[in-house]
Amino acid sequence: MITRWFTSFRIFLVWLFGFALALVIFALGHELVMSIIVNTLKSGRYIVRLVYVVYFTIAGLLCVAYYILIHEVLSVSARKGQLLKYSSLIIGIQILLICLIHLGLLAYGYFPRDAFSILLMTIEGLVGAALLFFALRKKKLSI
Repeated sequence: MITRWFTSFRIFLVWLFGFALALVIFALGHELVMSIIVNTLKSGRYIVRLVYVVYFTIAGLLCVAYYILIHEVLSVSARKGQLLKYSSLIIGIQILLICLIHLGLLAYGYFPRDAFSILLMTIEGLVGAALLFFALRKKKLSI
């Protein structure tokens, strides 16, 4: 009974951390899309409002679909004893997405190009890549 509760608690923690990362992705992604529209396309205020509504509608629907699917993936992986592998895969992908969006915002000048921003982006990339590496590496059997 306690192990079942602890497994459900671990699934919830991974889900909650993934939810927080998804909110960061949506917020930073919105700023990147708006920077592209305003700076590159030089669009007017009506297009910006339309893109604002469309972006958050699509992002909300994707968020709901993601969390319905991710709960099932985490539940099945917990039953198979691979919760750490799948959670590091999911979180690694999310952190790499944050790194790529951060890079785009640095390119558009939304964030200052100082040492802190570059260091933060480097850490995001390394942590995301390390999580993906450990999730996707194949364990060799040693006798």
